[in-house]
Amino acid sequence: MTNEAQPTTPPRRLLRATEVYSRTALSRASIWRMVKAATFPKPVTLGYNRIAWLESDVDAWIERQLANPPAKRARTSAARAPVDET
Repeated sequence: MTNEAQPTTPPRRLLRATEVYSRTALSRASIWRMVKAATFPKPVTLGYNRIAWLESDVDAWIERQLANPPAKRARTSAARAPVDET
């Protein structure tokens, strides 16, 4: 018998949809649009009408967003055009 410590893996935690919306500051529609486009992690099915996301997947997505922020959108020429008030 040895006293060597076995490497432990952190416990996996599941996040319900409301927690995911809160953590990401995204709407329900935005999350599902991104899931469909494969730019956000897919949820796991827990049972009838129950889904959740792995906390580690959501945290990794947030870290990727922080590391690679989206480019600022260019303003349209219509938005920059001066208004003629004659």
